[in-house]
Amino acid sequence: MLILSILHNIFISPEQARQLNNQETVDVVGVSLPVWYYKGITSEPAEELFCQYTLKNDDNDQAVLVKDSKDGYIIHLPKTPKDYIPKEPLSDEEWRKLSPTEQNEWHFKNPIPMTAKNLLPIQEGGGEYLFFRKQDKVKIKQREITAVHAVEIKYMSRLIDSFN
Repeated sequence: MLILSILHNIFISPEQARQLNNQETVDVVGVSLPVWYYKGITSEPAEELFCQYTLKNDDNDQAVLVKDSKDGYIIHLPKTPKDYIPKEPLSDEEWRKLSPTEQNEWHFKNPIPMTAKNLLPIQEGGGEYLFFRKQDKVKIKQREITAVHAVEIKYMSRLIDSFN
């Protein structure tokens, strides 16, 4: 089976995170790293490709689409599943009583869906970060392949701080 794995690294500002949380569309430049896999052989090392990203927080279920102009991607951020029932959060006191192993188990048993809210500043209830994967079957030149997109969105300040 032929697999195309693409890591999308996207950096935004806190204001852009707020825009996405308010269901506005945001255009940014990011980096994609495509790697082909076939029977244990890869095209690594991957070459970084700068491209245009249109980030949308709408009801479209197709997470990652190639733009018609083929110079970038349209990324639809994940939504909270319709059948999601949030677990009552633990109080700070209850949380502190748990061991690190118990805290990990609690998160594993009570996952919180990744949405645009995760991109908000920490002071506004977010985490300044969003990561999700999407796998699709696509046809390229009459051949069906599996495309795996790993999307990582974080604040531009983290990129700038990495230079120091």
